[in-house]
Amino acid sequence: MTAPWLPTGFHTITPNIIAEDAERALDFLKRAFGATENYRLTLSNGSITHCEVTIGDSIINVGGGLARARLDRSGLRRGTRCTL
Repeated sequence: MTAPWLPTGFHTITPNIIAEDAERALDFLKRAFGATENYRLTLSNGSITHCEVTIGDSIINVGGGLARARLDRSGLRRGTRCTL
């Protein structure tokens, strides 16, 4: 099935990783999988709110910054510090 509404480079499902420390998550993706950054959005304090990376022929979104507040409110702070 072809989905003509997909932007170039995207597939039917695009993972979004929300990490407490997006910089570390991006570093891991680069070292482990050879990810390359397409662009990043940062807050005035330098923390990453959104970053798009490519691994192979797939695009993955990584978020941090404001995502931490969502993690804390959801109760995940007692467990994992990353959600997919």
